[in-house]
Amino acid sequence: MALDQWYTRRQKDGEGDFYRKIVIQVPYMRENNPEFKVTTQGLYMATADGKLLGYTNHRDPARVKLVLRKASEDFEPAEAAPIAAGQVDAYYDHRAPKGARVVTVTSKVLAGHDPAPTGNDPIADIPIRLAQESLGRDNLWILKHEQEALARGQILQSLKRRIALFHLVDITQGIGSPWDPADVRELELTLSDGKVTGKIRLESAERTYRAEVLGFVDAKDGALSRFDWVARGSLGKLTIAHAFRLSAGTDEVDRVPPGYAKVELSDYLR
Repeated sequence: MALDQWYTRRQKDGEGDFYRKIVIQVPYMRENNPEFKVTTQGLYMATADGKLLGYTNHRDPARVKLVLRKASEDFEPAEAAPIAAGQVDAYYDHRAPKGARVVTVTSKVLAGHDPAPTGNDPIADIPIRLAQESLGRDNLWILKHEQEALARGQILQSLKRRIALFHLVDITQGIGSPWDPADVRELELTLSDGKVTGKIRLESAERTYRAEVLGFVDAKDGALSRFDWVARGSLGKLTIAHAFRLSAGTDEVDRVPPGYAKVELSDYLR
């Protein structure tokens, strides 16, 4: 199951209770984060009744495989009553609006990192080379009326704004800060015969992002059937690319809200 722990560790409902029951079994969490006030990110392996079998917050594939193997060896089937659905904590129940489509956004730094020294990244605790090669992943929501506009050959300003402010961010090594509306210096996107081209420039006191966009869009009966975009450009000294692809909506991770929707959902959807 994929989830955004920012929501789940705060939820006052059955899902939140079950998640916290698992997390608190990690010695580090029990000793340093018993009230779940800071992040509980990581990979947890547990039985259906909530017994923790393994935990890691490392992205090193070898270490993840080791923990998965150990958890598999320790697994024993157990009787477990289904979690009562109960009342969902609506404050943290951010779901895509009716008719919205999910687009997977993948970010990758292509060049510009300093040569990786030996040793591990101090945050991720994996070789710095692996940290530099990591991917960022997020979900973009495209609303129903924005899909209908795309079918007419139009890219609404609301969609342009959402992509620029919240999805053209370097999230390859964690969550960065979204852009401010005042940072938008150029946002020209044109859709013609299903092809998207454009230029984007975002600039604040701390950072500058310049990119060109190429994409393809298909829509039938006002609903998207294809949304393949790539924005490639510079973010400071880094060359970074953001790939957008329409999701089938069947993967568990498609249910995870966009990363920056948690701060102010109404602003994200504006």
